[in-house]
Amino acid sequence: MHGTHSRGMEIAGYVGIGVLAVVLVVVGATLLERVADRGTVYSGVAVPQTEVAGKSSAEARVAIQATADRLAHAPINARAGRGPNAIALTVDPTVIGYSVDVDATLRAARKAGRSRNPLDQLGGLLLRRVRDDDVPLVSTWDPRKVDDVAAAWSQQASTGVANGDIRIDGTTVTAVAPTAGRGITAAAVRAAIVGELRDGGRATITLPIGPVKPEVGRAAVRRALAQARAMLAAPTDVAVGTATMVITPEQLAPAMVTNPTRKGLAITVDSAKLRTSMGAAITPYEVAPKDADWVAAADNSVTISPAVVGQGIDLDAVGRAIARGSHRVTATLLPIPPARTTEWAAKQHITALVGTFTTNHPCCLPRVQNIHHAADLVNGTVVEAGQTFSLNDKLGPRTAESGYQKAPVFAEGEGFFDDFGGGISQFTTTLFNAEFIAGYKDVTHTPHSIYITRYPEGREATINYGSIDLKFQNDTASGLLIRTSYTNTSITVSIYGNMGGRTVKLTGPNEIDKKPPGTKCTNDPTLPAGTEKVTTPGYPEIHVENLRDIAEPGKPDRHERYTWHYQNVDTVAQCGTGAPLAPGTALPKGLIPSTAPPAATTAPPATPPTTTAPPAH
Repeated sequence: MHGTHSRGMEIAGYVGIGVLAVVLVVVGATLLERVADRGTVYSGVAVPQTEVAGKSSAEARVAIQATADRLAHAPINARAGRGPNAIALTVDPTVIGYSVDVDATLRAARKAGRSRNPLDQLGGLLLRRVRDDDVPLVSTWDPRKVDDVAAAWSQQASTGVANGDIRIDGTTVTAVAPTAGRGITAAAVRAAIVGELRDGGRATITLPIGPVKPEVGRAAVRRALAQARAMLAAPTDVAVGTATMVITPEQLAPAMVTNPTRKGLAITVDSAKLRTSMGAAITPYEVAPKDADWVAAADNSVTISPAVVGQGIDLDAVGRAIARGSHRVTATLLPIPPARTTEWAAKQHITALVGTFTTNHPCCLPRVQNIHHAADLVNGTVVEAGQTFSLNDKLGPRTAESGYQKAPVFAEGEGFFDDFGGGISQFTTTLFNAEFIAGYKDVTHTPHSIYITRYPEGREATINYGSIDLKFQNDTASGLLIRTSYTNTSITVSIYGNMGGRTVKLTGPNEIDKKPPGTKCTNDPTLPAGTEKVTTPGYPEIHVENLRDIAEPGKPDRHERYTWHYQNVDTVAQCGTGAPLAPGTALPKGLIPSTAPPAATTAPPATPPTTTAPPAH
């Protein structure tokens, strides 16, 4: 027995030594892995759609960044249903605010397997030999925007399904019953989209269609109905300091909004709509902010009129209290900062008038309304140092909805015709001359194709939304302020700024060449021979130049030359082929001596060819 026991102990000793040896080998391998893979991602670590195992931190970061860049613009696609009637659905990741945190993902990949617990470290070494150590992409998105997409997809793919709701007519609230149908629920869509965002694979999601109950059911409608009726049951007294403002049910009702949520049907109060519905009733309790402005003196210098901080009722908080059922609310007054503070105005360093120009026009035509509308939109514009001003951006599309009238415009090959915004090229020309005189950098301007005598030759500008713009850059170290003013017969644009010692000398217009218009005649036997009656006036061909010399302390002088070639447009006239006037007879009113020989035919003039040139306003 003693011998057997000794042999057993000896065998156990050998086994123990063997196990210890294995442990030591594994531990040694673990330590070796930690030393060898210092600064790298461990082998066996997997990040979705990205090869990072065994790579250095720098290499892994490049790989994760590439995945992040791809996923940032790779659309999320889905198909609702199967077969030829399946509905294709897609959303751009930017719509839901999706992004991958590259640094956080890299840290997670580097941390994988590097536990401070020796047993975890040992286990990780063994397990990574048979399976990957998965590290998810650290990504973010806007849950509310995902909810919006889920609701939209659910609506597209569902038929006969309608959430319960309430209807508010005046101050009367009624229930809108929910209905069931077929489709996919917003919750199912939301889960599928989130799963795809986490996976990063961008495989097409399959969304099975089946029976669907509305997310807002009858119980939620009953709760919302009771809540809405309670909100409108009586006026709400709002304490504003020592005064009390009353919100009547009639004022509250238009501002009440219902929104389906995961918990049912939420009723909120839209503060902007509430302020609108209250109208003048809220005015005594609020003070509008006042922007900083500039006041011009008789010597053309300007001083700053300080900004004033306004004060307004926190209607968001009032609305939340009303939604909770309160009819007695204490309001908080919030400061309303001005858009332009005194400090901001001071930083513009606007000190004096630097350029002004006036053009004239006949009174009271529809085009004058367009000129005045454009002037109102531009008045008070500040262009900060280095910024570029675009007149089209400021005026927007010329439509009836945006306040423009129909008035004559000109298009090459078509002549004059009525269109919205006709006449604002006069404002464009006036603004161009003011900034040109001041010496700001011309970015783009386009004179008319024909010469209009109310403007300086070659120093004028037309405009057409989407094709012809007036742009100039404030290339000074100070801001500039545009002021406009008008009468029934004139428009003036003045620019205030600080030119930093810059001086501008203008020379011109200088006519390089000029040819009078020809005359196209239509024979008219009712007019005396040797006379004509102009039906459409012509325009001369003019080649003109304007020079602008700019001197500025510490900079080379600039010599700028602007040339333009106005096109010739023939005068169209009826040329007399009847009996000549008796010697000494005065020309009848409306007739002039003929400037062209009679036409060979009495046919009317040909229709001008069409053109793709945009109209000039």
